[in-house]
Parts: sequence; structure tokens; C-alpha cells
Amino acid sequence: MKTRIIDSFLTHWFWIISALFLIVFFNLAGNSLIQSFYFVSFFLPAFIGTSWYVNTILIPDYLVRQQYGRFVLYSLYTLIISIYIHFLIIYIAIYIFTIFQMGTEHIITISISTLSMVMYLLIIIKAFSYVFQIMSQKDETIRALESAIKKNDKPTIQIRFNRKNYSIALDDIEYIESQSDYIKIYTTSESYMTKARLGKFTEALPDHFIRIHRSFVVNRQFVHSFNREYLSLNSTQLPISRSYKQAVFEQLQSL
Repeated sequence: MKTRIIDSFLTHWFWIISALFLIVFFNLAGNSLIQSFYFVSFFLPAFIGTSWYVNTILIPDYLVRQQYGRFVLYSLYTLIISIYIHFLIIYIAIYIFTIFQMGTEHIITISISTLSMVMYLLIIIKAFSYVFQIMSQKDETIRALESAIKKNDKPTIQIRFNRKNYSIALDDIEYIESQSDYIKIYTTSESYMTKARLGKFTEALPDHFIRIHRSFVVNRQFVHSFNREYLSLNSTQLPISRSYKQAVFEQLQSL
């Protein structure tokens, strides 16, 4: 319920603020506050309806789909119908105003034509903002799809962690540590623990993973420096055991 109320407010905030602005603006311009509120309240539903049709039907169904001819044609029809409805509302508003003589006002002092033009301008502004929003969302969707495609192109390895199956990109693994019957996989973002033997698990890894110790396998792509006893990757320093030293040096010569 709370979410619906928030969504409703976010949807209509533009017209709420616009209505308040128009009332204050025309009042400060020397018009009666009663007349400003009266005519804005009368005209606003029609303009909101026009704006809704433009943003909900015309833009998504024709402009976004690049059916420019139909978009222009139907926009002209919408404008003509909107103007007819607008003139009808003006007639009704003036008729009611004359009969009941709002407040102490006997003469309509507000410029109805100026008010109408400003409201049509608001429709255009709302439409442009909606188009910009759609294009921004489209760009974000394209970037997300490209990122997903690149991620799917990376080779991965499957493990079970916390009773869930995970697919880990091999290029994200920095090193793997053996802990008895378990191994701990350290990636660039987090770590995973799974039941496996390091030797058996290493057989499924590509050549750029190097066994440097009975307890450690490292991804050569993350190695920054090394000496006869240790190698460093990012902020971690790992030992090189004597039995693996010769093989490690041979594989790290290209660094």
C-alpha cells in the first residue's frame, strides 16, 4: 500500500507542482487568487488527460518504435481534439463563473489564452522529459545486456557454497587455499568455501593457475611480484614452497 502511494505521488508530482506554480504565478501577475485557482482547477484535468495520452500511447507505440509518420498524424489529431475539448471547458467554466460570480469578482481578469498556452507548454515539457527517461532506460538496458554478454563469454567453474550452486568466472579468481577437505576460493569481490581437494580441483583449471604450495594455487594474472620465497598478488603475500619453486619460476618468467 505504501509503495503504491509513493508511486502515485511520483507519477503526478509534475502536475501537482505545476498547478501550484500556475496559481501563484497568475496571482502574483495581478490576477485574483480565486480566479487563478478556479480556472487552473477547471483546465488541469483536460491537460493531464492529453499529456497521459501522449506519454502512454503516442510516444511508446509510435515515436519509440520509429513510426514517425503515424506519430505526427496522430499527434495532430490529438491536438485538434484537445483544443475542441479545451474550448468546451472554457465555455463551461465561464458560464458557471458568470452564474455564480465567484467571490466578489464580476469580471474575468485572468488571461485564459495565456493560461492555456502555458499548460500546452507544460505538456510538451512533460513529453520531452518522458522521452529522455525512456532513452536513458534504453541505454542502461543496452549496457546491462552488453555486460551480461561479456560476463557469459567468460569461462566459469561451478561450485556449491552455503547449500547453493554458484558459477564463478575463472578470470575473477585470485587464488585458492586448501583447508583440509575444503578449499577456499578468493575472488576479486568475495570468497567461497566448498568441499573439494585442491589437487583434484586444480585439474579443472586452465594453465594460468599455478600451484605454488601444497596449500595454495594462484592465478598468474594477479601476480605483481615474486622472489625465491614469496609472491605478491594485490595486498596478499603467499609462500612459495621449495618443492614447487622451480616450476613456479619457470611459469612466472614472463612477468
